[in-house]
Amino acid sequence: MQPVSLQAENMSRLSSRARVVRHILRFGPATRAELARALELSKATLTKVVNVLLKEDVLTDGALDTVARSRRRKLQVNGYLGTAIGVELTADCAMLTATDLTGRILLFREIVHPSADISSDVLIAHLTRQLQELMCALPARAGPVTGVGVALAGLVDEERGISIRLLGLRHIDMVPLADRLAASLQLPVHVAWRAHAAGLGELAYGVGRTRDDFLAVHVDDGITVGTVFGGRLLLGESRLAGALGHMAVAENRRLCVCGNYGCVQTVASIPAILQQVRESLKHDVVSSLSSLQEKQALTFMDVVQAAQRGDRLALTTLEEAGDYLAQALANLIYTLNPGTVVFGGGITDAGELLLEPIRRGLRRRLLKGLYDVLEIKMTDLPVCPAVMGAAWLCVQSYLGLLE
Repeated sequence: MQPVSLQAENMSRLSSRARVVRHILRFGPATRAELARALELSKATLTKVVNVLLKEDVLTDGALDTVARSRRRKLQVNGYLGTAIGVELTADCAMLTATDLTGRILLFREIVHPSADISSDVLIAHLTRQLQELMCALPARAGPVTGVGVALAGLVDEERGISIRLLGLRHIDMVPLADRLAASLQLPVHVAWRAHAAGLGELAYGVGRTRDDFLAVHVDDGITVGTVFGGRLLLGESRLAGALGHMAVAENRRLCVCGNYGCVQTVASIPAILQQVRESLKHDVVSSLSSLQEKQALTFMDVVQAAQRGDRLALTTLEEAGDYLAQALANLIYTLNPGTVVFGGGITDAGELLLEPIRRGLRRRLLKGLYDVLEIKMTDLPVCPAVMGAAWLCVQSYLGLLE
Protein backbone atom coordinates (compact mmCIF):
# COMPACT_ATOMS: atom_id res chain seq x y z
CA MET A 1 0.00 0.00 0.00
CA GLN A 2 1.46 3.32 -1.11
CA PRO A 3 0.71 6.77 0.29
CA VAL A 4 -2.45 8.13 -1.29
CA SER A 5 -3.18 11.71 -2.24
CA LEU A 6 -6.55 13.00 -3.36
CA GLN A 7 -5.49 16.64 -3.40
CA ALA A 8 -5.04 18.09 -6.88
CA GLU A 9 -1.75 19.88 -6.24
CA ASN A 10 -0.22 16.67 -4.87
CA MET A 11 -1.01 14.72 -8.04
CA SER A 12 1.85 15.86 -10.23
CA ARG A 13 3.42 12.40 -10.15
CA LEU A 14 0.18 10.72 -11.24
CA SER A 15 -0.76 10.25 -14.86
CA SER A 16 -3.47 12.45 -16.33
CA ARG A 17 -5.66 9.35 -16.50
CA ALA A 18 -5.36 8.72 -12.76
CA ARG A 19 -5.90 12.38 -11.96
CA VAL A 20 -9.16 12.48 -13.92
CA VAL A 21 -10.52 9.34 -12.25
CA ARG A 22 -9.47 10.49 -8.78
CA HIS A 23 -11.09 13.88 -9.22
CA ILE A 24 -14.43 12.38 -10.22
CA LEU A 25 -14.30 9.84 -7.39
CA ARG A 26 -13.64 12.60 -4.88
CA PHE A 27 -15.87 15.42 -6.09
CA GLY A 28 -18.49 13.55 -8.08
CA PRO A 29 -19.55 13.74 -11.76
CA ALA A 30 -18.01 16.61 -13.73
CA THR A 31 -18.17 18.05 -17.22
CA ARG A 32 -15.11 18.07 -19.43
CA ALA A 33 -14.78 21.82 -18.95
CA GLU A 34 -14.87 21.45 -15.16
CA LEU A 35 -12.20 18.76 -15.27
CA ALA A 36 -9.94 20.80 -17.52
CA ARG A 37 -10.14 23.79 -15.16
CA ALA A 38 -9.72 21.82 -11.94
CA LEU A 39 -6.81 19.69 -13.17
CA GLU A 40 -5.21 22.37 -15.35
CA LEU A 41 -5.18 20.11 -18.39
CA SER A 42 -5.32 21.30 -21.97
CA LYS A 43 -8.45 20.54 -23.96
CA ALA A 44 -6.48 18.22 -26.23
CA THR A 45 -4.95 16.25 -23.35
CA LEU A 46 -8.25 15.93 -21.51
CA THR A 47 -10.09 14.84 -24.65
CA LYS A 48 -7.51 12.12 -25.30
CA VAL A 49 -7.64 10.86 -21.70
CA VAL A 50 -11.43 10.92 -21.51
CA ASN A 51 -11.81 9.09 -24.82
CA VAL A 52 -9.57 6.28 -23.55
CA LEU A 53 -11.47 6.06 -20.26
CA LEU A 54 -14.81 5.97 -22.08
CA LYS A 55 -13.52 3.22 -24.37
CA GLU A 56 -12.40 1.22 -21.32
CA ASP A 57 -15.83 1.78 -19.69
CA VAL A 58 -14.12 3.33 -16.67
CA LEU A 59 -16.12 6.51 -17.31
CA THR A 60 -19.61 6.98 -18.67
CA ASP A 61 -21.44 10.03 -19.94
CA GLY A 62 -24.01 10.74 -17.26
CA ALA A 63 -26.82 13.24 -16.86
CA LEU A 64 -26.94 16.67 -18.44
CA ASP A 65 -25.52 19.54 -16.39
CA THR A 66 -28.93 21.03 -15.59
CA VAL A 67 -27.53 23.31 -12.88
CA ALA A 68 -25.45 25.20 -15.43
CA ARG A 69 -28.36 24.98 -17.92
CA SER A 70 -26.01 23.60 -20.55
CA ARG A 71 -26.16 20.63 -22.88
CA ARG A 72 -22.88 19.27 -21.54
CA ARG A 73 -23.00 15.86 -19.96
CA LYS A 74 -21.22 15.09 -16.72
CA LEU A 75 -18.68 12.30 -16.74
CA GLN A 76 -18.95 9.75 -13.96
CA VAL A 77 -17.05 6.65 -12.89
CA ASN A 78 -18.74 3.42 -13.95
CA GLY A 79 -19.19 1.88 -10.53
CA TYR A 80 -20.48 -1.41 -11.91
CA LEU A 81 -17.33 -2.03 -13.92
CA GLY A 82 -16.03 -4.00 -10.95
CA THR A 83 -16.65 -4.99 -7.33
CA ALA A 84 -14.22 -4.47 -4.46
CA ILE A 85 -14.35 -6.49 -1.26
CA GLY A 86 -13.13 -5.09 2.04
CA VAL A 87 -12.49 -7.05 5.23
CA GLU A 88 -11.69 -5.94 8.76
CA LEU A 89 -10.22 -8.83 10.70
CA THR A 90 -10.22 -8.69 14.52
CA ALA A 91 -9.70 -11.17 17.34
CA ASP A 92 -13.30 -12.37 17.47
CA CYS A 93 -14.89 -11.54 14.13
CA ALA A 94 -14.54 -10.30 10.59
CA MET A 95 -16.57 -7.60 8.87
CA LEU A 96 -17.00 -8.07 5.12
CA THR A 97 -18.30 -5.54 2.65
CA ALA A 98 -18.68 -5.52 -1.11
CA THR A 99 -18.72 -2.16 -2.89
CA ASP A 100 -18.82 -0.98 -6.45
CA LEU A 101 -15.92 1.13 -7.74
CA THR A 102 -17.45 4.36 -6.39
CA GLY A 103 -17.79 3.01 -2.85
CA ARG A 104 -21.50 2.21 -3.04
CA ILE A 105 -22.13 -0.68 -0.63
CA LEU A 106 -23.62 -3.76 -2.25
CA LEU A 107 -23.45 -6.21 0.67
CA PHE A 108 -22.26 -6.21 4.28
CA ARG A 109 -21.82 -9.11 6.68
CA GLU A 110 -20.28 -9.65 10.10
CA ILE A 111 -19.06 -13.14 10.90
CA VAL A 112 -17.78 -14.62 14.16
CA HIS A 113 -14.67 -16.80 14.22
CA PRO A 114 -15.32 -20.51 14.90
CA SER A 115 -13.36 -20.39 18.18
CA ALA A 116 -11.39 -18.00 20.36
CA ASP A 117 -8.18 -20.04 20.01
CA ILE A 118 -8.21 -20.38 16.24
CA SER A 119 -5.26 -21.51 14.11
CA SER A 120 -4.15 -19.71 10.98
CA ASP A 121 -5.23 -22.63 8.77
CA VAL A 122 -8.74 -22.70 10.23
CA LEU A 123 -9.06 -18.92 10.11
CA ILE A 124 -8.02 -18.69 6.46
CA ALA A 125 -10.30 -21.58 5.47
CA HIS A 126 -13.21 -20.01 7.37
CA LEU A 127 -12.58 -16.56 5.88
CA THR A 128 -12.23 -18.01 2.37
CA ARG A 129 -15.57 -19.81 2.70
CA GLN A 130 -17.32 -16.68 3.96
CA LEU A 131 -15.86 -14.54 1.18
CA GLN A 132 -16.93 -17.07 -1.45
CA GLU A 133 -20.47 -17.03 -0.04
CA LEU A 134 -20.45 -13.22 -0.10
CA MET A 135 -19.38 -13.20 -3.74
CA CYS A 136 -22.10 -15.70 -4.65
CA ALA A 137 -24.69 -13.43 -3.02
CA LEU A 138 -23.71 -10.31 -4.99
CA PRO A 139 -26.56 -8.69 -6.93
CA ALA A 140 -26.77 -9.46 -10.64
CA ARG A 141 -25.82 -5.91 -11.59
CA ALA A 142 -22.49 -6.11 -9.71
CA GLY A 143 -19.32 -6.15 -11.77
CA PRO A 144 -16.65 -8.86 -11.49
CA VAL A 145 -14.73 -8.97 -8.22
CA THR A 146 -11.45 -7.09 -8.68
CA GLY A 147 -9.78 -8.11 -5.43
CA VAL A 148 -9.97 -8.34 -1.67
CA GLY A 149 -8.52 -5.85 0.81
CA VAL A 150 -7.92 -6.89 4.42
CA ALA A 151 -7.48 -4.49 7.34
CA LEU A 152 -5.76 -6.12 10.31
CA ALA A 153 -5.88 -5.17 13.98
CA GLY A 154 -2.22 -5.73 14.71
CA LEU A 155 1.29 -5.49 13.31
CA VAL A 156 1.40 -5.88 9.55
CA ASP A 157 4.03 -5.99 6.83
CA GLU A 158 1.90 -4.14 4.28
CA GLU A 159 4.34 -4.44 1.41
CA ARG A 160 4.60 -8.25 1.68
CA GLY A 161 1.06 -8.84 2.94
CA ILE A 162 2.18 -10.57 6.13
CA SER A 163 0.28 -10.55 9.42
CA ILE A 164 3.13 -10.17 11.91
CA ARG A 165 0.91 -10.22 14.98
CA LEU A 166 -2.87 -10.06 15.08
CA LEU A 167 -4.25 -8.50 18.25
CA GLY A 168 -5.92 -11.15 20.41
CA LEU A 169 -5.11 -14.15 18.20
CA ARG A 170 -1.90 -15.82 19.34
CA HIS A 171 -1.68 -18.31 16.46
CA ILE A 172 -1.78 -15.71 13.68
CA ASP A 173 1.84 -14.55 13.88
CA MET A 174 4.04 -14.22 10.78
CA VAL A 175 1.30 -15.51 8.46
CA PRO A 176 1.60 -14.62 4.73
CA LEU A 177 -2.07 -13.73 4.68
CA ALA A 178 -2.15 -12.01 1.28
CA ASP A 179 -0.49 -14.90 -0.54
CA ARG A 180 -2.57 -17.58 1.17
CA LEU A 181 -5.89 -15.84 0.63
CA ALA A 182 -4.96 -15.01 -2.97
CA ALA A 183 -4.22 -18.69 -3.60
CA SER A 184 -7.54 -19.73 -2.06
CA LEU A 185 -9.66 -17.12 -3.82
CA GLN A 186 -7.71 -16.77 -7.07
CA LEU A 187 -7.93 -13.00 -6.66
CA PRO A 188 -5.50 -10.18 -5.86
CA VAL A 189 -5.36 -9.61 -2.10
CA HIS A 190 -4.09 -6.43 -0.40
CA VAL A 191 -3.30 -6.23 3.32
CA ALA A 192 -3.09 -3.10 5.49
CA TRP A 193 -2.86 -2.15 9.14
CA ARG A 194 -6.25 -1.08 10.46
CA ALA A 195 -5.00 2.42 11.31
CA HIS A 196 -4.01 3.05 7.70
CA ALA A 197 -7.12 1.39 6.29
CA ALA A 198 -9.36 3.60 8.43
CA GLY A 199 -7.50 6.68 7.22
CA LEU A 200 -7.89 5.55 3.61
CA GLY A 201 -11.59 4.85 4.10
CA GLU A 202 -12.22 8.38 5.31
CA LEU A 203 -9.86 9.84 2.71
CA ALA A 204 -11.61 8.15 -0.20
CA TYR A 205 -15.23 8.06 0.93
CA GLY A 206 -15.67 10.18 4.06
CA VAL A 207 -14.33 13.47 5.39
CA GLY A 208 -11.50 13.35 2.85
CA ARG A 209 -13.94 14.46 0.18
CA THR A 210 -14.09 17.90 1.79
CA ARG A 211 -11.06 18.01 4.10
CA ASP A 212 -7.33 17.70 3.34
CA ASP A 213 -6.13 17.60 6.96
CA PHE A 214 -7.82 15.25 9.42
CA LEU A 215 -7.33 12.50 11.97
CA ALA A 216 -9.30 9.25 11.54
CA VAL A 217 -9.33 7.75 15.04
CA HIS A 218 -10.35 4.10 15.38
CA VAL A 219 -11.42 3.08 18.90
CA ASP A 220 -12.45 -0.50 19.50
CA ASP A 221 -10.34 -3.31 20.97
CA GLY A 222 -7.39 -0.97 20.46
CA ILE A 223 -6.86 2.68 19.52
CA THR A 224 -5.19 3.86 16.33
CA VAL A 225 -5.23 6.95 14.13
CA GLY A 226 -4.95 7.38 10.39
CA THR A 227 -3.27 10.75 9.92
CA VAL A 228 -4.08 12.59 6.70
CA PHE A 229 -2.10 15.77 6.08
CA GLY A 230 -2.24 17.77 2.85
CA GLY A 231 -4.52 15.13 1.37
CA ARG A 232 -1.98 12.36 2.00
CA LEU A 233 -2.07 9.42 4.37
CA LEU A 234 1.09 9.48 6.50
CA LEU A 235 2.69 6.06 6.94
CA GLY A 236 5.98 6.83 8.70
CA GLU A 237 9.50 5.45 8.23
CA SER A 238 8.60 1.97 9.50
CA ARG A 239 4.94 2.26 8.39
CA LEU A 240 3.75 2.41 12.00
CA ALA A 241 2.50 6.00 12.05
CA GLY A 242 -0.82 5.87 13.88
CA ALA A 243 -0.11 3.84 17.04
CA LEU A 244 -2.05 6.36 19.13
CA GLY A 245 -3.11 3.68 21.62
CA HIS A 246 0.41 3.50 23.00
CA MET A 247 0.67 7.17 23.91
CA ALA A 248 1.11 7.35 27.70
CA VAL A 249 -1.65 9.33 29.41
CA ALA A 250 -2.15 7.57 32.76
CA GLU A 251 1.15 6.71 34.42
CA ASN A 252 1.17 4.02 37.08
CA ARG A 253 -2.11 2.64 35.77
CA ARG A 254 -2.67 -0.61 33.87
CA LEU A 255 -0.02 -2.63 32.07
CA CYS A 256 -0.36 -2.50 28.29
CA VAL A 257 0.35 -5.35 25.87
CA CYS A 258 3.33 -3.30 24.66
CA GLY A 259 4.96 -3.64 28.10
CA ASN A 260 4.46 -0.04 29.20
CA TYR A 261 2.05 1.35 31.76
CA GLY A 262 -0.70 3.89 31.24
CA CYS A 263 -1.11 3.73 27.45
CA VAL A 264 -4.33 5.37 26.33
CA GLN A 265 -5.77 2.08 25.09
CA THR A 266 -5.52 0.71 28.64
CA VAL A 267 -7.96 3.37 29.83
CA ALA A 268 -10.07 4.38 26.80
CA SER A 269 -10.53 1.37 24.49
CA ILE A 270 -13.75 -0.64 24.69
CA PRO A 271 -12.15 -3.47 26.73
CA ALA A 272 -10.68 -0.86 29.09
CA ILE A 273 -14.06 0.83 29.55
CA LEU A 274 -15.68 -2.52 30.37
CA GLN A 275 -12.85 -3.39 32.76
CA GLN A 276 -13.29 -0.06 34.56
CA VAL A 277 -17.01 -0.69 34.99
CA ARG A 278 -16.41 -4.21 36.32
CA GLU A 279 -13.82 -2.99 38.80
CA SER A 280 -16.16 -0.27 40.05
CA LEU A 281 -18.98 -2.76 40.49
CA LYS A 282 -16.71 -4.98 42.59
CA HIS A 283 -16.39 -2.05 44.99
CA ASP A 284 -20.17 -1.94 45.44
CA VAL A 285 -20.78 1.13 43.30
CA VAL A 286 -24.53 1.48 42.80
CA SER A 287 -25.43 0.97 39.14
CA SER A 288 -28.10 -0.53 36.92
CA LEU A 289 -25.29 -2.59 35.40
CA SER A 290 -24.83 -4.72 38.52
CA SER A 291 -27.17 -7.48 37.36
CA LEU A 292 -25.36 -7.84 34.03
CA GLN A 293 -22.01 -7.99 35.78
CA GLU A 294 -23.27 -10.82 37.97
CA LYS A 295 -24.31 -12.74 34.84
CA GLN A 296 -20.92 -11.96 33.22
CA ALA A 297 -22.77 -10.64 30.18
CA LEU A 298 -21.71 -6.99 30.23
CA THR A 299 -21.22 -5.38 26.79
CA PHE A 300 -20.24 -1.93 25.62
CA MET A 301 -23.77 -1.32 24.36
CA ASP A 302 -25.03 -2.08 27.89
CA VAL A 303 -22.79 0.70 29.19
CA VAL A 304 -23.99 3.10 26.49
CA GLN A 305 -27.65 2.35 27.15
CA ALA A 306 -27.14 2.73 30.90
CA ALA A 307 -25.50 6.13 30.30
CA GLN A 308 -28.46 7.15 28.14
CA ARG A 309 -30.72 6.35 31.10
CA GLY A 310 -28.57 8.54 33.34
CA ASP A 311 -26.62 5.80 35.15
CA ARG A 312 -23.88 7.65 37.03
CA LEU A 313 -21.23 4.89 36.77
CA ALA A 314 -21.71 4.52 33.01
CA LEU A 315 -21.63 8.29 32.46
CA THR A 316 -18.54 8.78 34.59
CA THR A 317 -16.67 5.95 32.90
CA LEU A 318 -17.39 7.31 29.41
CA GLU A 319 -16.44 10.83 30.51
CA GLU A 320 -13.11 9.60 31.86
CA ALA A 321 -12.39 7.66 28.68
CA GLY A 322 -13.25 10.72 26.59
CA ASP A 323 -10.91 12.91 28.60
CA TYR A 324 -8.05 10.43 28.20
CA LEU A 325 -8.64 10.41 24.44
CA ALA A 326 -8.58 14.21 24.43
CA GLN A 327 -5.28 14.18 26.30
CA ALA A 328 -3.71 11.87 23.73
CA LEU A 329 -5.14 13.75 20.75
CA ALA A 330 -4.13 17.21 21.98
CA ASN A 331 -0.46 16.56 21.20
CA LEU A 332 -1.27 15.49 17.64
CA ILE A 333 -3.53 18.47 17.11
CA TYR A 334 -0.85 20.88 18.29
CA THR A 335 1.56 19.32 15.79
CA LEU A 336 -0.70 18.94 12.74
CA ASN A 337 -3.56 21.47 13.19
CA PRO A 338 -6.18 19.24 11.49
CA GLY A 339 -9.60 20.49 10.47
CA THR A 340 -11.44 17.37 11.63
CA VAL A 341 -11.07 14.52 14.11
CA VAL A 342 -13.40 11.73 13.02
CA PHE A 343 -14.02 8.61 15.11
CA GLY A 344 -14.76 5.12 13.84
CA GLY A 345 -14.94 1.61 15.30
CA GLY A 346 -17.23 0.21 17.96
CA ILE A 347 -16.92 3.39 20.01
CA THR A 348 -19.32 5.13 17.60
CA ASP A 349 -22.20 3.49 19.50
CA ALA A 350 -21.56 6.01 22.29
CA GLY A 351 -22.13 9.04 20.05
CA GLU A 352 -22.35 12.34 21.92
CA LEU A 353 -21.89 10.59 25.27
CA LEU A 354 -18.23 10.24 24.31
CA LEU A 355 -17.83 13.17 21.94
CA GLU A 356 -18.88 15.77 24.49
CA PRO A 357 -16.18 14.89 27.08
CA ILE A 358 -13.65 14.73 24.24
CA ARG A 359 -14.65 18.23 23.14
CA ARG A 360 -14.45 19.52 26.72
CA GLY A 361 -11.04 17.95 27.18
CA LEU A 362 -9.68 19.40 23.96
CA ARG A 363 -11.21 22.82 24.60
CA ARG A 364 -9.41 22.89 27.93
CA ARG A 365 -6.05 21.82 26.49
CA LEU A 366 -5.86 23.54 23.10
CA LEU A 367 -5.16 27.08 22.02
CA LYS A 368 -8.34 28.82 20.90
CA GLY A 369 -7.05 29.16 17.34
CA LEU A 370 -6.63 25.39 17.09
CA TYR A 371 -9.89 24.42 18.77
CA ASP A 372 -12.14 26.91 17.01
CA VAL A 373 -11.40 25.45 13.55
CA LEU A 374 -11.68 21.84 14.72
CA GLU A 375 -14.63 19.62 13.87
CA ILE A 376 -15.03 16.59 16.17
CA LYS A 377 -17.47 13.97 14.98
CA MET A 378 -18.32 10.32 14.54
CA THR A 379 -17.88 8.89 11.06
CA ASP A 380 -20.66 9.41 8.53
CA LEU A 381 -19.75 6.21 6.69
CA PRO A 382 -22.44 3.52 6.88
CA VAL A 383 -19.87 0.87 7.89
CA CYS A 384 -16.52 0.97 9.67
CA PRO A 385 -13.98 3.22 7.87
CA ALA A 386 -11.34 0.46 8.02
CA VAL A 387 -13.57 -1.86 5.98
CA MET A 388 -14.15 0.86 3.39
CA GLY A 389 -10.42 1.58 3.30
CA ALA A 390 -9.71 -2.09 2.69
CA ALA A 391 -12.11 -2.04 -0.26
CA TRP A 392 -10.45 1.14 -1.57
CA LEU A 393 -7.12 -0.73 -1.76
CA CYS A 394 -8.72 -2.89 -4.47
CA VAL A 395 -10.27 0.06 -6.29
CA GLN A 396 -7.06 2.07 -6.53
CA SER A 397 -5.12 -0.97 -7.73
CA TYR A 398 -7.73 -2.00 -10.31
CA LEU A 399 -8.17 1.50 -11.74
CA GLY A 400 -4.43 2.16 -11.85
CA LEU A 401 -4.52 5.06 -9.38
CA LEU A 402 -1.07 4.35 -7.91
CA GLU A 403 0.94 5.47 -10.93
